[in-house]
This record gives sequence, C-alpha cells and structure tokens, in this order.
Amino acid sequence: MHRIIKGALFIIALINAPPALSEAAIDEITAPCRVTHYAGDKDLRWAAKFDGKTKKESGLGVYADSFILLKESATVSGVDVSRYNSNVDFEEIAKCGGQFAYVRLSEGTNTIKGEFIETHARDFWGPAKRNGLMLGPYHFLDVNLAENDADVDDRGAQDAAAQAHTFAYELKRILSLEIKSSVQSYSTALAQVEVATLPVWHLPVVLDVETNSNELIAFRKKHPNYYRNYICTWIQTLHSIPGLETEPVWIYTRPAIWKDYDLQNAECFRNSRKPHFWIAEYSPSGAAPGAAKSSKVDSLCIDTSGESRCVLHQYTSGGVVGLHVEKKVLATPPDARCIHLEHSIDLDRFMGTISQLRSFLVATDPEKISPNTENPPSKLAAN
Repeated sequence: MHRIIKGALFIIALINAPPALSEAAIDEITAPCRVTHYAGDKDLRWAAKFDGKTKKESGLGVYADSFILLKESATVSGVDVSRYNSNVDFEEIAKCGGQFAYVRLSEGTNTIKGEFIETHARDFWGPAKRNGLMLGPYHFLDVNLAENDADVDDRGAQDAAAQAHTFAYELKRILSLEIKSSVQSYSTALAQVEVATLPVWHLPVVLDVETNSNELIAFRKKHPNYYRNYICTWIQTLHSIPGLETEPVWIYTRPAIWKDYDLQNAECFRNSRKPHFWIAEYSPSGAAPGAAKSSKVDSLCIDTSGESRCVLHQYTSGGVVGLHVEKKVLATPPDARCIHLEHSIDLDRFMGTISQLRSFLVATDPEKISPNTENPPSKLAAN
C-alpha cells in the first residue's frame, strides 16, 4: 500500500560477500512457491528499497518468494494490490496458498490533475474472484491540508466526505460488475432473478491510513486533531450513504502513525465496540506483529481487555508471489548484488483460521448504494 518513492526500486539481497549471481540463481530466487517459508527461517533475505539519488535504503520487510507461515498460530495468506502492481497472476497466488486479496478501489478523490489514477481495480477483482480468492475493497486516505487556519475544520470535513463518496461510487461499480458477470455465467439458474436482489459477499471495507508526509508532520503540531477528525469524517460519511449504513470498516495503519497522531483518542475508535485493525509491520523473518515486544505495536493491537484487535498483518512489501518479474542483476550499491524487480507485491496474513476469516464476509447490494455523484470526475465516469 505504500507510495513508490521516486527512483529505481531494488530488492537488496543481504549477503556476506557479493559474488555474481548466475541466471539459474536468479530463476531460483524469483520463482514463487519453490519452498514454504516459516517465520524465523534463516534463509530469508531482508528486502530493501534503494533510492539511487540519496543512496539510502528503507526496509520493505523480508524478501519472500512464497507466503510466510507462522509456526505458533493459524493464519490465512493473502495479498493486497493497487495501481503500483502489474502482471499479477492470481492463479499462481491461489496455487501458492493465497486465499484472499484486498484491492484498492480509490485514492483520495481518484484524480490527480484531472487524470484518473486507480485504473486497475477491475483488472484485479475479476481474475482474483475467478481463482477462488475472497475479495476485499480498500480506500487510500489522501489527507489534504487546509490552506489557512480559518478553514481547517471545514476543509478537512469536506474533503474526507468527498473521498468517502468516491469510494462508495467505486464500490457500487465493482460490485455491480461482479453481479453482471455472475448473471452471464449462470444465466440459466438466474434467469428469473432480479439483479438488484443479488448481494455480493466481500471482506470488510478497509480505510488505508498511512499518510505521513513532512508537511503533515509539521501540520499536526499545530492542529493535533485534524488527522483524527479526517479519519472519523470518512467513516461517518460512508455510513451516511444509503446502502452502506452498517458496512464494517477496518483500519490499515502502521504503529508509528497510530502513536504519533494519537489515533487511539479518535472519537470513532473510542465509540466503536471493537474496532479491527490491519497492521503494517515488517521484520527480517516475517514474524507475527509484536514479536519484538514493541510498545507501539501493543498500543495499536491490544485492547483494554488484553485481547488482540489486529486481524490482518502486512509483513512485507517485497513479495514476488504470483508476479511475473523482470530479472536483472545490477551492482548498485557497489557492495551488494541487487535484484531489480519491475514490481513487488504486498503479502498479508489473516491472524486466524479460514473459517474465522469467512465469518467476516459482508453481503452488500450495489443497487442500494447511493453515493453523491452529482459531479463525478470525467475520467471516473468514463471508466
């Protein structure tokens, strides 16, 4: 779910010496499902994003050519995808043990300078569904800063509400397309059934909360409630849209953002009976969240009764499961061998059994969803 940093994307194989990698070695590294990884295995490599301009790298988590399982507890493997991914092979993901996929339907109000930005949702949703994966929709919250102090609250509320309607518009469209596809596939059995009476089952809506730009960091010191109110306005607006009044909303975020923005005091979380969270936390072994005993992780994942509320865990952005990758060996930085991937993919796990995950499935009738689409972006309406 991360934004791509400008500059090339590299996956760094951290090894003691930098011997040249043969073509056969590259094939072995990039071929998915050759092995079954368990958290803690010593052969796992740390994956990093290397910025050629700054010569710095940031951790993407463990490099994974298959899903990483946990020895100590049951999990269900899955992926999440957005416009930053391409050539995703959902058939291969299913063969490798993947059982769910979250698809980004919208980001902000879905346009940048008038250009539609999230164009891959339909390309992902259909193939993932056909390969038996449970599907979930998510929205990337793009937090815009108020231009001046006088309109902080109004500007934030208006923009968050607009983003909620954008997501609802996209959710209605993707679920309607699924019904249309189902009716075409099973026309005999469904010949006498009204399309509007067919709800679509999907995993809960997720709001992706990870904006942490330098501008927002400085802004929060002056307006500490702004980000919290932004999030709550999005959720409240979604629940005000006909057809989505009872739609559950899970939150994807990182422990540092949860703590730095004091999200535990967001009104919509305090008033929720038991909010569910999707934590992004990476480690060299792909271990369970909190394995390193982090107070930030505990603050996000452990509720006042001592129970975990983190139901999903994104453990790397450096996966290649189900990807057709371009294989290139590069020598940057000079003290390590780099495998350049056209794209990597986020790997996730549900913290529980498959039956527990299925219990969260939601039935939504797209015909009943009525977002405010009086002035949809032209590109949005055309796609």
